This record gives sequence, structure tokens and C-alpha cells, in this order.
Amino acid sequence: MTATDQQTTDLFPHQNGRKSPATISCVASNVGSITDFLFSSPSTHSTLPTSPNIPSNEIHESPSNEFPSSSLPQILIHTPSEQCINVNQQSSGNINQISVSESDNEPLNAGNKEKLGHRRVDETGIVTYKRVTVDDLMKSLQIGLTYVLGKHHHPQRQVLIQDFQQIEYQDFPPDGSKSTPIHPYAEFRLKTYAQTAFRFFRNAFGVDPSSFMSSLCAKDFRELPNPGASGSIFYITADDTYIIKTVSKKEARFLLSLLPGYYMNLTQNPFTLLPKFFGLYCYQSANKNIRFVIMNNLIPTNVKLHEKYDLKGSIYKRKASEEERKRDLPTLKDNDFKSLHPHGLILEPFFYDQLMQTIEDDVR
Repeated sequence: MTATDQQTTDLFPHQNGRKSPATISCVASNVGSITDFLFSSPSTHSTLPTSPNIPSNEIHESPSNEFPSSSLPQILIHTPSEQCINVNQQSSGNINQISVSESDNEPLNAGNKEKLGHRRVDETGIVTYKRVTVDDLMKSLQIGLTYVLGKHHHPQRQVLIQDFQQIEYQDFPPDGSKSTPIHPYAEFRLKTYAQTAFRFFRNAFGVDPSSFMSSLCAKDFRELPNPGASGSIFYITADDTYIIKTVSKKEARFLLSLLPGYYMNLTQNPFTLLPKFFGLYCYQSANKNIRFVIMNNLIPTNVKLHEKYDLKGSIYKRKASEEERKRDLPTLKDNDFKSLHPHGLILEPFFYDQLMQTIEDDVR
């Protein structure tokens, strides 16, 4: 990428010194898939406070061993007393019938037409993930999120190192309970990770709590048709604002280990180009554990795109297939970018300086 004083092309139109949607979309494409960078790079943790003033209505339990190899220290979980469950104890009620086996090696159905990761499409076109239909998964997740996001929370406070391993549980039996609604789906449990930390992130990114809940819970998600090479499930909210993506246990563990450094970067670099993470959850039912991360939709449909790239910083097998190139707006890759833009993209000096400074801050 080069900065030049010569007149920019119409690839980066602007008005009154403000970046246009086209500029934003092209810059975002050039930055590339930073999420993949996050899920493959080591993190550096900064020092955070560790001695909170715990409200009297909170109780303290030993942390879960769900992520035993996490680099964070073993710490206390702080949740409201009526929602706090010792992760090393069996919970009472019907939830005892729910197994939380972590096995990800499920046998494949012989009748499946398509198989990619845990995503299956049967002969009738029904899509499942770990043998749960994506529609039931979506509805159950929305029921859980309605409860989690709608319940009372303590006032915003300083984020503590303990908050990054905070885990909350809530059971959702089909017959309902005093605090959960009746629903027609399989009994499930929703685990919420680092609720206080993610609430801080949402506030820092200017996300209104009511709007966030409305986007996620008011209308059905849409499943994106192209799951990518990982076989993950991608949902998008009806208002085109948020992406809900399934992640593996390893990815969830890694994201949690990144949170302290992510917090420090966000407080020191509010213009970060790193992905905006808004929540991490786990749906548990029978022997299924399905983890979701909620992120911002980097490329809303109302932004006109000239070109779209998935850049990973590698040239090995990084060229769009012929089938992909036939699409109206294909997702191009690193070698395509080098061929189409051998001299990089031309940015005005002001935008170039801003972009490079932000990238330098993000990778520091």
C-alpha cells in the first residue's frame, strides 16, 4: 500500500474530509480477515486490577475447568446468587438429565448429502449442526439471550481480571420455570462467558443495550448460505447488524485468553480495527456443546462494495476458485489482490497515516 499526493481514483470517493462507505468497505477489505489472525496468534496480557469490592449479594465459587489449559490464573466467579452454580457440582432438577460431554467426534449419518465439519445437510435440505437443526438452535439461542440480556445486572464498574473467567449458567426446561419461559424445544442450558467484560466491550463500542437485545431477539436470524471451509454456522441478525458464528472449544478458549489484552488495546486504542466481540455463549443439550461468538457485521448489505477480499497474509493456495469468480461479487484472496493491485491501493496521505497508525497500535 502506498501513500501519494497525486489525485486519488474514484475507488475512494470522499466528501468534506469524511470517509465514504466505499472507502470504508475497501479499507476493510484491505485489512483482511483479522479474526483469523486473532484465532491463530499468541497474546500478551497486561496487568489488570484483581481485588474487587464484591457486592454482598454475590457468592463465590471455584472456577470451571472447562478450559483447563487457559493461560489465565484460576480465579473466582462472581454472579448474582440466584444464578450462580458451582461448576463442579451436579445441579438439581431436570438438568441432571443433560450431559455436557465435550466429545466433538460424532459419527456421520449415512444419509447425509453434504458434510462439512459438524454442519450437515440431509437429502431433504434440512441443515443441522451437531445433529441439532439450525432453526431449533437459533430459536433456543434467542430464548436464552432474551433471558440473559434482559435480566438485571449490577451497575457498570471497572473490569477486573476475575471478570474474564466469569461463567454464568441458566437452565431452560421445556415446561418453563419461575424465571424462564415455556418453549417447544429440547431442554437446554445456556452458559454465558465473561458477561461483565463483554458488557464493557459493548458499551465501549457504543452499543445500546436495548438495541442490542432487540437486534438479537426480536426477529429470526438468517443463516448465511456459505459456511466456509470450517463448516461453522453463520447467522446474521434481521437488521444486518450482528454476526453469530459457531466456534470450536479451542477457539473459545483462545478468545477468552485474549480478552485481557483485548481490553487493554481497546482502552488505549479506541479506533481499533480488530473485530468487535460482543458476547461468547455455549448451548448445551444432551451431549451437545455448541459455542457461539457474537460479532459486528463488518460488511453490511447497504454498503456498496467494489471488490471483496479474504486476506490472510499468505500466498499458498490463496486464489479464488473459478466457481467463486463467477459470482456477482466474488470473495477474492491474496494472490488475486496481488494480480489486480500489483502496486497496492492508493490512499490520500491523511487516510493512509490513520490506517497505518491504527494497524501498528493493533499489532503492538
